[in-house]
Amino acid sequence: NANVKVSVDPANRLLLSECHTAGHVVDAAMAKCDKLLPPTKGYHFLDGAYVEYKGAIDVKEREEFLSRLKVAYQELIDEDMPTNIQTLPINEAESLCNRLAQNFSMKDFTSPTDPNPN
Repeated sequence: NANVKVSVDPANRLLLSECHTAGHVVDAAMAKCDKLLPPTKGYHFLDGAYVEYKGAIDVKEREEFLSRLKVAYQELIDEDMPTNIQTLPINEAESLCNRLAQNFSMKDFTSPTDPNPN
């Protein structure tokens, strides 16, 4: 029952938010290349951001795939899509964020004792 004071560095928070958004750009580029491998892990920090996927790309296809992936990244950058952060009810978040793969389970982010986690 202790009081806690939390402070957030706004500049660092923005930078990490952009790094997180880049993970979604990776997913979008993979989809543009028709590689819908399910993402299994994302690390969105500046010391080595990455997204891991379940599955593999055949060694013989990797060079050509990387070329297509670079083009897909550039197309996404050129689109200059606006991004925004939203707080959504669970069912909307599940629908939007898990439409291609089970990216997360809301059970990981809610208390089992909360009767209405929306």
